[in-house]
Amino acid sequence: MYMAGVMESGYSENLTVKQYKYWGIKMKKNGLITVLVVITIFCVIGGTFYHMSGFWNWWGRNDFGAMQNGTSKSMDLNEFTSIDIDAYVMDLTIREGDNYFVEYQYTQGLEPVCKIDKGTLKITQSKHKRTFFWGFNSNNCKVQITVPSKTELQDLRLQIDVGNINIADIISEKCNMETDTGDCKVTECSFKRSTIDTDTGDVSVDNSELGITQVSSDVGDIELENCTFRDLEADSDVGNIRIDAAQDLSDYRMELKTDVGDVHINDQKEKRNYYEKGNNQGNITAQTDVGDIILNYREN
Repeated sequence: MYMAGVMESGYSENLTVKQYKYWGIKMKKNGLITVLVVITIFCVIGGTFYHMSGFWNWWGRNDFGAMQNGTSKSMDLNEFTSIDIDAYVMDLTIREGDNYFVEYQYTQGLEPVCKIDKGTLKITQSKHKRTFFWGFNSNNCKVQITVPSKTELQDLRLQIDVGNINIADIISEKCNMETDTGDCKVTECSFKRSTIDTDTGDVSVDNSELGITQVSSDVGDIELENCTFRDLEADSDVGNIRIDAAQDLSDYRMELKTDVGDVHINDQKEKRNYYEKGNNQGNITAQTDVGDIILNYREN
């Protein structure tokens, strides 16, 4: 009886230890998820507030007539083969048109400086001290550039601290677009090599050829719709990644990973850390810390 009691007691103690270990691991995992969710919420709120505080009256609007208390200018341009933009606050649009042309609107202190140097259209802007009215920044700037249809540019170098970048119907050998706070949108474009990066904002690419491409957003979603590419690297700290490829990726090397979220390939749920060796036809790498990864592609 005594031995049986000891054995029963030992079994209960072992079971208790196992239970503590199990619940300890589970609590740690739940705690990590909770921390990531809290961080996500703060990032989204912080990024949204930063968006709104800078552009309450005009954020995301493309109608040039909507700006109040601003100065408007426009000019015809000589032919150029590249575009280089370095700006502090700017909502930028580049699209095809009838000729080489630029128009812009700005408030005091944010006037763009435009010039063509050795075949490159350069637009710069000095940093300006923010002025607020009832908590919202009243300074803003909009720039729209047009190039003749079917023009093949050599290079796009677009770097903006705060503002959206919108490119449509543009052909360029290379494209590098960066914004600290703002959305990046690409529609019906063709690049042989491209980099699209935003710290806080969404990336949206539609009906485009991206070549060898890197797409990233620290806080924001990445969505590629009906696109083709040679190699793709997509990365987000907090946000979903959705890739709808207009090509067969059956022989591509794939590495898809999410820490908190799901991975789906052609409507089939896969494990969170998915790897496919492929057959040297191309590479796809997609990773997000918090968010889902959805990959759809055509199968020949």
